[in-house]
Amino acid sequence: MRERVLPENPYPYADTIAADMLRAAVQRAGEQRGLSLRRLAKVLGYKQATVLSHMANGRIPIPLERATEIAEAVDMPAADFFRAAVAQRNPAAMRLLEPHGSASQEAGGHMNMATQLVELAGSSLDDLSEEQKQVLREVALDRNAARRWLSPAEIPLMLMLRRLRPSLGRNGLQRHELSAIERALS
Repeated sequence: MRERVLPENPYPYADTIAADMLRAAVQRAGEQRGLSLRRLAKVLGYKQATVLSHMANGRIPIPLERATEIAEAVDMPAADFFRAAVAQRNPAAMRLLEPHGSASQEAGGHMNMATQLVELAGSSLDDLSEEQKQVLREVALDRNAARRWLSPAEIPLMLMLRRLRPSLGRNGLQRHELSAIERALS
């Protein structure tokens, strides 16, 4: 009989802020709204409640593409939860995503951009993929980057649009589609 080998740490994300936030929010949703884990999973489109249980217990990471949707379902701040989900994968990211982060600082009291990027990437800038390097170049060239790049709170909307209109990235939206979205949101 073969001996079953368990992973060294079956709950590698248990001590993260994201898991703590989700655990507390799920408990609150149960106590205040009578929302069971099974019902919450169904609302979010998961076939099994164990997926949410694994996220809340830190067995698996929070999926970034679903973080804001999960946060909204359990009434917690979506942007804060998204940041915590990012930090779950890279703890240095949490310090760098905060407006006045506490990451190690260089002379002058501020961490330079290259050091921040290295800390976020977790390795040398030379190790970034070509796609990542291209995005960094585009951001550096764009003097109005805030109007072009998405905030964490805007990502779910963009992902939904990309899912509904796969050609969006190449062709944009037609004028009538933009008008329909504007009417629907007004």
